[in-house]
Amino acid sequence: MPEPIEIEALLRESMQAAAPPKLTPTFTQRVTTRLRPRRLSAGAQRALRFYALAAVVVSVAVMWSQGVEWSLIALSLAVTAVIGAIVRSRLK
Repeated sequence: MPEPIEIEALLRESMQAAAPPKLTPTFTQRVTTRLRPRRLSAGAQRALRFYALAAVVVSVAVMWSQGVEWSLIALSLAVTAVIGAIVRSRLK
């Protein structure tokens, strides 16, 4: 079994053998472009709005049928709307 000194020398030698890799000058720009969220098409935005409206209607109907008070229904919808607004503002 090699001695710790020999292992350390071998590691130092292997670390100095090759130059560290360098990133291209446009690397940051390319990564940022690929990670930037894309805009939804008009049809996709309409579909998302319709889905959100349907979800609100179904949620209100289910909560109402279960006897939940209107104040709690309004509160749950308001909290959801605020969270959605915060997420949307951070994506811009």
